[in-house]
Amino acid sequence: MKPRALKPTTDLTARDQAEHGKETTVSTRLVLPKSLHERLQYYCDNNGGRSNSMTRFINAAIEERLDQLEPKK
Repeated sequence: MKPRALKPTTDLTARDQAEHGKETTVSTRLVLPKSLHERLQYYCDNNGGRSNSMTRFINAAIEERLDQLEPKK
């Protein structure tokens, strides 16, 4: 079974916890171009609603991209 994207504990609902199981906190430095950061921040602030954080958005995008790259069984 392939691993799923993880969400920060502050964003998890009971359903999310059941769906994703354990989490791993990753300390990494993510460097974004300023224009990309501004676009992401604007989207999260204005369109994402309270349930969408930058972390959740980035995790969803990574998961979607990995699903595209991984071979289908």
